[in-house]
Amino acid sequence: MATTADNHHIEGKCHPDRLQEAPQPVRADASQFLTESTVLGLIGGTVGASLRVLLTVAVSAVKQWTPVMAQRIAVTAPVLGAAVGLVAGLYPALRAASWQPVDALRAGP
Repeated sequence: MATTADNHHIEGKCHPDRLQEAPQPVRADASQFLTESTVLGLIGGTVGASLRVLLTVAVSAVKQWTPVMAQRIAVTAPVLGAAVGLVAGLYPALRAASWQPVDALRAGP
């Protein structure tokens, strides 16, 4: 009963003309989501390359070896990580950008 009374109270305050005057939410641009996935891939590639270098140096120190690493791996790992992040985020970004924000909230996870 209280819910019905609350709904009538709210409906009485919401005039249809006022609802049309409310600003409409803006659709998200796909580039926002693609940037996020690319940056996450870049971070992942950088962390992975850093861990590889640290592990190589640690094992070399324990075994008393001289660490030898190709420098291109330290450079290409973040670039490849960013590329993988971009490709992996392409479909979700295009899908998310096509939804209205209200519809995305209604659909839930």
